[in-house]
Amino acid sequence: MESLVGAIADNSTIEEKEEALRRIRVFYFNRVTGNTLSVEEVRIYETLKKPEQHSESETQCTEGETTTSTSSDEARVLTFAELQELLKSGNVSQIPNIKVIPERLNEAPPSQSSAPLRKKPWEVAAES
Repeated sequence: MESLVGAIADNSTIEEKEEALRRIRVFYFNRVTGNTLSVEEVRIYETLKKPEQHSESETQCTEGETTTSTSSDEARVLTFAELQELLKSGNVSQIPNIKVIPERLNEAPPSQSSAPLRKKPWEVAAES
């Protein structure tokens, strides 16, 4: 890992620095998620993604915050401050992965018990 950081700090070419950063990102991603991506797989993915990147997910800066397209907003994890602000403002519909639970009881009839009745302590003592 130290050699990767050293490659970025040295007077290396831009390609070498990008490769070192790619290797660091792959290492960190694999470490955090438990995946086993190789640097070559990431390089192939990045070359396939580059032409689409400019047209689909242009980033816009508004009030110091960076926002991307709606597909990445759905998968994005909110910080505590963002979640708190959404709750205070009443924009609960913008919180990702929220479940709507109906406020009524289950309308299905209850099931019949199939377990045998447990004996009381005095019934167990009387048998022994």
